[in-house]
Amino acid sequence: MTPDVVEKIKNALQDSATIGQICQGKPVGGGKRDSKLILVRAKVLYRYRQLNPEFDRFVVEAIADSNSVGQKLRFSRVRGRIHSARVREDANDYHRLRYSQPTFPEGMMPPMTYSWRCRA
Repeated sequence: MTPDVVEKIKNALQDSATIGQICQGKPVGGGKRDSKLILVRAKVLYRYRQLNPEFDRFVVEAIADSNSVGQKLRFSRVRGRIHSARVREDANDYHRLRYSQPTFPEGMMPPMTYSWRCRA
């Protein structure tokens, strides 16, 4: 691996890029692969890490919190799905109640219910 590629990888990792983004072009948060994001193949990166322990320590420190970033994205999506399901259920309940009541044409009153027991 050339020194300029190593510098690009270091800069990308400092800018919170993931290994998947550097090696496979996967954007953070998902989506289609972007070949412009690929800096090096995975096996070349791992071999360079084996040969250079200093670079390996740098990579380990740079990606130490990347798992938490992925979990934050996943849990925020889960919370969004739960919220939209709850809102959808509330809307369905409203419409279910709204249309369960009888409707009358305009100007016509609903039938009155009378009690046969009258006070005298």
